[in-house]
Amino acid sequence: WTWAFTSDDTPYPEEVEKLPTLKHAEIEQLIKARAKLSNAERFYLAVATTWIVRREELSRIKKRDYDDETIFIHTAKHGKPRKHLIPDELKPIFADYRPKEHNPSALSIMFRRICAKAGLEHKKHMGWHSIRYRLNTLLKDVCLPQNRLNPSLINDYAHWRQGSGSRYMDTDMSEYYRRPEILDTDPYGIDRIIYSIHPFLPLWQEKH
Repeated sequence: WTWAFTSDDTPYPEEVEKLPTLKHAEIEQLIKARAKLSNAERFYLAVATTWIVRREELSRIKKRDYDDETIFIHTAKHGKPRKHLIPDELKPIFADYRPKEHNPSALSIMFRRICAKAGLEHKKHMGWHSIRYRLNTLLKDVCLPQNRLNPSLINDYAHWRQGSGSRYMDTDMSEYYRRPEILDTDPYGIDRIIYSIHPFLPLWQEKH
């Protein structure tokens, strides 16, 4: 049989649907509505807007994972487990809630509820990842460069697994062998740096 098609007739693959991100102002809107939120909603929103976490990582947090000073994040996607210093702004929120392990889908329902209470329209596929993407982008592309800090600090802050594509994409071998702990013996030194330039952390300060 004669084949009637040429290479020009090859169909293009369907464009992968991009997950929506939240604008800076929209995340501020969620945080500023904290008085309307339950203790649980306030807790998970505080964690999501402070650290670069996935929904699965939020769902794994238990009360035994943190004390008065630090919190342990059980990472997903084979990421390196990480311990963070709890900022003073968040300590009252942590003290008011006793978390337990949740089903990730329950966290998605909670996110929609938070949006409703804050008066923010919930769009298709919007979720905790929308905060994660925005926070990562702001820290790496705006906050760190503006303060003359190495954008690679975001990799250390998020504790991305060594050798992952996201960590070493568009970098040279000097980044592969970089070890920031050599220069700073404070185990929470990177946390302190990031907190000082964090785009959302000041919004959690209690108003007096």
